[in-house]
Amino acid sequence: MSFGTYARRVRDQALPYGRRYTSLRCAVGHYKPLGFNATWNHITSRAGQVRTDEAALLRALDILETSREARLAEMAAFALRRKAEREYVVEIVSDIHRALEDLNRPGSAVHAAYGRFLADNPNFLTTTGQRVISYWSCYHRSAYPRLREYPGHLLVSALRAASARS
Repeated sequence: MSFGTYARRVRDQALPYGRRYTSLRCAVGHYKPLGFNATWNHITSRAGQVRTDEAALLRALDILETSREARLAEMAAFALRRKAEREYVVEIVSDIHRALEDLNRPGSAVHAAYGRFLADNPNFLTTTGQRVISYWSCYHRSAYPRLREYPGHLLVSALRAASARS
């Protein structure tokens, strides 16, 4: 069952008190930001004798729900920020590639410097290439159906070429 189901059971005065108490424990099992025992200790120390006092039981549930709502709001805000950040990745990678236009010119200082670094650190290039493919697949595949047209892949391809010539 869900957190909401258990919370409703805690409030349901038609249920036996022991079942309502158990439902609070189950609700903590679904939302335990500090781990079960620490969360349980926190809410019961603030609420009072939840085992026998109905007002304390409801206070404990309120404490738990307030914390959960705040956490869900934080997660929603984080998701919005991450979405906004992802929208700028293509522009940032394109700017980097433009700034490193000499990377595609063998014999240039930029080509030689990056080529040496990447030849000395092949795992860095491999990991970066894998991350670019993963990011493209998750977030940019619809805008760039062909990987070879994705700006991140173009940059990694230029880096690979510089590495191979060093």
